[in-house]
Amino acid sequence: MKQIHHFQIPSKELEEITRDELIEEIKNKKFKQLKGNYLEPFIKLINIVEGEEMKLQKRNNSLYEKNKKMYLRINADCKQCPKKDPVHYVIMILRKPTENEKFADVVLDIKNKHNHDHVSEKQYRGEERVKTAVDIIKAGGSNAYVLEQLADGKSAPKRATARKIVSSYKNKGFSSDWLYNLHSTADAFEAQTFEKKLPGFIQQIITHKEFAMYTYCHGTF
Repeated sequence: MKQIHHFQIPSKELEEITRDELIEEIKNKKFKQLKGNYLEPFIKLINIVEGEEMKLQKRNNSLYEKNKKMYLRINADCKQCPKKDPVHYVIMILRKPTENEKFADVVLDIKNKHNHDHVSEKQYRGEERVKTAVDIIKAGGSNAYVLEQLADGKSAPKRATARKIVSSYKNKGFSSDWLYNLHSTADAFEAQTFEKKLPGFIQQIITHKEFAMYTYCHGTF
């Protein structure tokens, strides 16, 4: 399985990882190597492409300052895959941007298929699970929430996990804590109300199947 993606990063981010003090000379080689956290400008975009938060293992990199066909090549593996058969990432910048160019073109080559069955995912429990469920609903669903989190550079559950969190939140039993129920209803109301308008005349706001609120108005507001 092979995928090729094209995207851009700000030229300033490329300049940051290719500063003189981060470049190492390689004896008898036509290329140099980068030191430091040179994967940082690319991780967020890789997360968006993959649709989940990835952990990458550096392999090697080559910086060709005089090559007209390749400027920078970075190799990395998925840390969550088995070491013997990981997904392999090749990040390529074919041309160094000029001083007037604000972005650098990047080619991402992804090889192999992920296998994370042996990795235990973060557990969402208690208040954190409830808050995450409400945030997912507000975002418009699990897919939108995961991509939104990853685009902001934040941690995110897998999409399947996000769907389970919302499902368990909606199907949990009735709570005798009236304050908690009011908060839950308020959260659900906010999640389904956009731009201070109610889409329609009669609305059913429900978090628990035994605890619901009905609203009626003559017109939207």
